Amino acid sequence: MPILVKNLKCDAEHCNHKEDIDTKVPLERYIGKSCPKCGESLLTQEDYETVQALQTMAETLDSLFPVVGRNEVSEILLPIELRGDGKLYPRRD
Repeated sequence: MPILVKNLKCDAEHCNHKEDIDTKVPLERYIGKSCPKCGESLLTQEDYETVQALQTMAETLDSLFPVVGRNEVSEILLPIELRGDGKLYPRRD
């Protein structure tokens, strides 16, 4: 099951900018993209590498524990956020 990043949020504490991204565009193209409101990064190299590690973990779990009736599971939401340091945090909405 692929990890699908649908939007990017500014890493700056004082900024609440969030934007949807084109999921057909490779995520690495967004590394270093500046926030249009404050100029901070919307995706750091560290956060990108964390997403890649999550992808590897998901692929490993898929291969170890195949799901019977996989067609019934189309999406699993993971309420986390990355803040530019490559660490995972519970999403703050």
